[in-house]
Amino acid sequence: MSETRFGVGHPRHRLSPTRRTAVGALFGGVAGALGLASYLEGAESVLGNSADARIAAAPEATPLEVSPSSTGLPVSGDQQNLQELLPGSLVEVVEITPTDDGNFPQGARAWRVIYVSTGRDNSERTLVSGIVVCPDDLANFNVVDKRGRLVSWTHGTLGVTQRCQPSETPGLEIWGATPYGINQVAWGSEASGDYHAGEPQEGMLAGMMENGWIVTATDYASEYSTTSLLQPYAIGKIEAANAIDNLRAAHHLLGHVYGDLPFSSYDVVTWGHSQGGHAAMWTGQLLEEYVAATKGESDPALSLSGVVSEAPASNFLTDPAVQGEDALGFSMFDWLVHTKLQLTGQSETISLAPFIMSYLMGTWTEFALGGAPDPNQMPAFPVEGTLALESILPDASIETVQQMTQVCWVDGEAVAELVAPYSDSPFLLSEVSDGEVVDGFQHGNFDRYFSSSDVDSQLAVWRSWILYSNPGPLGVHPFSKLPLRDGMPVPVLISAGSNDGVVHCVSPDPDRLPTAREGAPVALFDALRSVYEKDGEVAAHLSLLIWKPEDGVTTADHSDITGLIGAAGANELRFHGSPLESFMKGAFEGTLPAEVTANIVNS
Repeated sequence: MSETRFGVGHPRHRLSPTRRTAVGALFGGVAGALGLASYLEGAESVLGNSADARIAAAPEATPLEVSPSSTGLPVSGDQQNLQELLPGSLVEVVEITPTDDGNFPQGARAWRVIYVSTGRDNSERTLVSGIVVCPDDLANFNVVDKRGRLVSWTHGTLGVTQRCQPSETPGLEIWGATPYGINQVAWGSEASGDYHAGEPQEGMLAGMMENGWIVTATDYASEYSTTSLLQPYAIGKIEAANAIDNLRAAHHLLGHVYGDLPFSSYDVVTWGHSQGGHAAMWTGQLLEEYVAATKGESDPALSLSGVVSEAPASNFLTDPAVQGEDALGFSMFDWLVHTKLQLTGQSETISLAPFIMSYLMGTWTEFALGGAPDPNQMPAFPVEGTLALESILPDASIETVQQMTQVCWVDGEAVAELVAPYSDSPFLLSEVSDGEVVDGFQHGNFDRYFSSSDVDSQLAVWRSWILYSNPGPLGVHPFSKLPLRDGMPVPVLISAGSNDGVVHCVSPDPDRLPTAREGAPVALFDALRSVYEKDGEVAAHLSLLIWKPEDGVTTADHSDITGLIGAAGANELRFHGSPLESFMKGAFEGTLPAEVTANIVNS
């Protein structure tokens, strides 16, 4: 059995008192139409609780408090007022800039926002929560030719309920250390002898503030919406819409905070890890099309400059007509079915499938039950058929799905308890789980079972949803499958460790690059390469960066990649000079060479 280490239980940090800003009255027509109230004064109850409580007793932990009653919008029942708002409209803002948190970037401000986005199609309005961080002085914004620079962070798997999301604990999951936050560069563990940690003020978010960039971080939907109680896990179109509308909301916010901005156009780099790598690619694919389809008069102009996809969830299901018969059995899902995961703080390994697939299947079936999307309004998933859990899961597993969707990634003990029964019994029906044994490893049977000519109608719906959700050229949906600017491909950076058992990217020989059969990120890279590089011509920069295991440096697992790519070197734990900054700067400046490369960084 394949085993991989992933840090699920992790230290929490006490979040500092914040400033809460009464800006509801500043929202002009939106405020007038909805009767938005000014926000409550004082911050004593906003972020003062210890985040450590969320580990020990997650259901009782107190999240960041934003009162739905102050929005003027219903959070249940009739959404008539909400339906009248444009995507990206601000509904509520809370400034969460800490006053005494040494991990927070100097010279920066941060807000939690609730804004309008879209759901199963462009006609359905939802409320989404997210974060905006920017320099605290307009003079420090990076403005080139009257264009600002926006970085859209899309987070990895944390859970599918509101309490799991980054805006609930931003001190950990925004300006905290990697892999959970996006500031202090850190990876490894003391147990494995490869622990590395830089200084927070040399971290990624801090460096982006020094560069004058604006950073947004969507939660993907929120509990304030009535359309779904769960996050749209790996539903690419909704993830993308939520991320893009966070960019719009940031522009509207900055206009209210700083007055007349010297820019109303932005260059955008999308950036994410794991689930967020999937979302970052989808955001890049849809930015032009979605903005054009949902644009309002006061919206900023958004243009894509590049995509960074770290250890992306991808290649969910292979398509033999496109990838060849020898790809069957080597999709991400077929690798995942029998993979074991080591939770930090837990002595036993657990099965990964009951955990990850419960999130996916639980959210997908909830969205499917909510009704079919409008096929003419950028549908988020296939418009025909219903998803039946019983066609793919035993009865006991269906109950586990329902329970797991209420558990966060950090709830290590609860996760271990829910998946424990599947250490010696199947989570999936045998028709789906029992594939070939290759080199001593039991693969799943998703690829072969779902591609058979006599697949029944219920399984055909699952197949359509899975292929629809694939990022990049392997997706089967009616939208762009490439990240574009003015209809042309933009630079893309894909990164992964070669010992990643989560999205699966494992090379038997660490001194060579994994193949597409050995790594879902590589399959995505190869699919993009087939389009970016044709007849000796290269459309845009495309690079694959792989880190291999190295004693005392990195195990090159799923978690480590978030720190490795953000460090200038193994002993230079700062964002400036890192592969991540070099790519982002080059993407913004248009200086990346039009070439396709794949390298092991620490070879």
